[in-house]
Amino acid sequence: MNILACLSLFQPSFILFPRCYFFTLTHQREPYKSRVFALLFFDDDYALGKKSEAVELSVIQKNVNNSKIKNVRFIVPATILLSNLIVGMGAGMTIKFFPIFFIEIYKLKPITVQLIMGIMLITTGVLGLIARNISLKRGRVLIIFILQAIATACLIGIAFYPPLWVLIPLFIARGSLMNAGEPLSRSLIMDYVPKKYRGLFNSLQAIAWGLFWNFSAVVGGYLIGSNNRFYLCFFTTAGIYVVGVLLLLLIIPYDIKEE
Repeated sequence: MNILACLSLFQPSFILFPRCYFFTLTHQREPYKSRVFALLFFDDDYALGKKSEAVELSVIQKNVNNSKIKNVRFIVPATILLSNLIVGMGAGMTIKFFPIFFIEIYKLKPITVQLIMGIMLITTGVLGLIARNISLKRGRVLIIFILQAIATACLIGIAFYPPLWVLIPLFIARGSLMNAGEPLSRSLIMDYVPKKYRGLFNSLQAIAWGLFWNFSAVVGGYLIGSNNRFYLCFFTTAGIYVVGVLLLLLIIPYDIKEE
């Protein structure tokens, strides 16, 4: 299996075979089945002990300078979950159709599309590390908000069908910035959600994400239609992104300093 095929494992919507260049719009779950069984042998009770437990409420209240906060453990993760679901719903409308967009509108070859995807994945990792370092001083929620806001602006730029030399950087920036904040989002959830509830929380998130993702893909296909109205799908997705990203402003005051 070549390097690009390995990279494609991190983006389940696209698969590249070693001998023939081909992509699919369906999720490929086969590589992950063997990994699921290993999870049966993990026990959160022995995972780093108290170090992996959620931050105490007294510490949270001290950090946000408000001792009258109620239900803060619920407010922050619930807001993050709702924001992620809204953004995910928008993403589901668009991401699966990007390969068709590149091929139909810009006449790119499938191998070229996969090269662009591979570069985007590498860029995502680099930006994730940079975002983490900046968040230590500026706060995680604020950095997530900035990253996703810029990514939304990039998607709006793509909707205008810019020249290819502009499109490719916009596309890479959109995907990288939107996903670079995911580690910060997960770390926030770990800080606020007690360990015994994390499995339930993640399960609800996975179920809701899957439902919204697949349903919104149908909507995206309808918006594009037979006339390749990708611009309509992109603008609609950007509008949904704005709603999800703006929710993060509500919990910026509740962000605690990461140590």
